[in-house]
Amino acid sequence: MKKTTFLMIFSLIFFFSSPLVKAQESGSIINLSIVRSSYGGGRLYAPMLIGQFQGKMRVDTGASSSRVSLAPWNKDAPIIGSSRSLGVSGKFARCDDVRLPKITMKSAAGPDVGRVNYLVTRCAGEQEDDLLGLDFFRGGYFVVDSKRHQIQFLSGPSAKTPQYFLKPLGSEKKLMAIDIKIGDLNREGLIDSGAQISAVDRRFVDAHPELFVFVKSGARASDASGKPMMTKIYKVKLLDLGDGRIIRGLYVLVYDFALLREEIGEQAPFILGFNLIDKFNWRFDLRTNMPPRWEAMPR
Repeated sequence: MKKTTFLMIFSLIFFFSSPLVKAQESGSIINLSIVRSSYGGGRLYAPMLIGQFQGKMRVDTGASSSRVSLAPWNKDAPIIGSSRSLGVSGKFARCDDVRLPKITMKSAAGPDVGRVNYLVTRCAGEQEDDLLGLDFFRGGYFVVDSKRHQIQFLSGPSAKTPQYFLKPLGSEKKLMAIDIKIGDLNREGLIDSGAQISAVDRRFVDAHPELFVFVKSGARASDASGKPMMTKIYKVKLLDLGDGRIIRGLYVLVYDFALLREEIGEQAPFILGFNLIDKFNWRFDLRTNMPPRWEAMPR
């Protein structure tokens, strides 16, 4: 059976596989590695163990499911189905859906965090990183702290419910956004740790040029399959996440969201990437007994 997976990733969440193993109760701390880039951008990598293979995967909350390149360590994984993976460049990658008996995020303190019988998309051809998608974190309650290079899973009294609701996006509601305000306009922004730099739909910028400052043309980016695309760079004059969380001068890539618009809708012209995520400590509550919630805590 073929299906299409939509990945919104650039090089510069949702909930259908087995539950997290020893995550919610553990208090585990995962040490991340971060590769920083221009305009405040960066990539978050988690240490992983998959069978006998040890490596790292990019933490990507803008991908509904995990995606790996065809490699010796996964070539014998059982094929469950097939996919067409569509990136924002408009290029399709033909992929297999394969099942991994166990995939584990290696912990620096507390038990490792993992899944069993985990379904991933495996694609041959060009791809920059293996991506750890949002479905891996289903059932978990955790803080992403890029300053300390950590993901910490919470339990007990520290695990109070965050105040704000995450908003499901996409035709299958597998992606997650938060409410934002720019100027006098209320919109939604997709939380995408896999995007090095935040992005805005060109149509929104053209309609509201007074809210942005042009920086440069000819910025190169790529989608999840490594396909190149050309963008422009702007600054957002002021972005409001609520409760005094104001961001001024945020760099954003600007391009036509035509494909994204079909998937995430007209009310979500923003992708909130690493250069915004890096400004706060983010608490995500994805436990399955309540609606998913978030909170961004100033440092």
